[in-house]
Amino acid sequence: MIVRPPRLPLDAVQIDHVEVDAVLLAPDGEAIGRPWISLAIDLATRMIVGLHVSAAPPTRLSAGLCLLHAVCDKTRWQTRRGLDAPWPCAGLPRRVATDARSFFGGRRFALACRALGVVHADSAPRPGGYGGHVEALIGQNIGAAVLVRGGAPLAAGRRRPEPPRDLIATETWLGAQIAVYHARRHPDLRRSPLAAWTAQDISASSRTPDDCLRFRLSFFPQEDCTLEPDGLKLGNATYWSRGLEDDLAAGRPRLAVRYDPRDMSRIFVERPSGRFVKARAQQAERAETPVSAEAPDCSRKCLSACPFEG
Repeated sequence: MIVRPPRLPLDAVQIDHVEVDAVLLAPDGEAIGRPWISLAIDLATRMIVGLHVSAAPPTRLSAGLCLLHAVCDKTRWQTRRGLDAPWPCAGLPRRVATDARSFFGGRRFALACRALGVVHADSAPRPGGYGGHVEALIGQNIGAAVLVRGGAPLAAGRRRPEPPRDLIATETWLGAQIAVYHARRHPDLRRSPLAAWTAQDISASSRTPDDCLRFRLSFFPQEDCTLEPDGLKLGNATYWSRGLEDDLAAGRPRLAVRYDPRDMSRIFVERPSGRFVKARAQQAERAETPVSAEAPDCSRKCLSACPFEG
């Protein structure tokens, strides 16, 4: 557990997961259930520093993607969703707390954190399981978003907000609700979370990952894949990059790959040199170039040409 009370932004961040009382719809209009959100909450200021939305219950990947969102500059993310409210949170937290029972794969998540120089702590489980820490730290609601625990809304009887139609719409909708929460007076702080954050100058102590690419890939699933003359086999797909030609010539039969399950159009292949090659599904043009492990710092990468966007 985190023992010393945090005093500065990013001293300690709590990650927890909760359902939202809204309806997630498939492209054909069919309801597919409630969206799950993973939130990273700064304990000193109660700011929500990171967000991830999924149609499935939380896993190590959910926690990792939430932490990635917490670390990255939010400008690009907000611009793509038409949001312009202040969200100044970015940087590596010094400590991350999670309830090990709240998602599958907690041990691997903890190892990834430690490899990045982030201290991981197991927080005490909250009553009711999922969402207990969210309720304790930010209350029952995020703006107009009604949270769910134990299969029922926490704010029973409240009018349900207009349901978003898909995951991107859900992210946009929740981003707007989070902005409302950030600007509202918090009873524990006696001011708004945004005011508590901006009152502190953390520019000197803020940390960014030494290697943006490796930081992101550290939370993605990894598999050893067979390399054949027409490319790498992963599931039912075949992937190719020009960078794999040397591996074929050297007779390397299997290579380690990392991938984002949300976008299987490309994978990231680790070469013996330690560099990564971005390989696309075979129907894409075989014209990929190696992605250097010497990536720019995280904020510049997010604002210009992130390798995970496109």
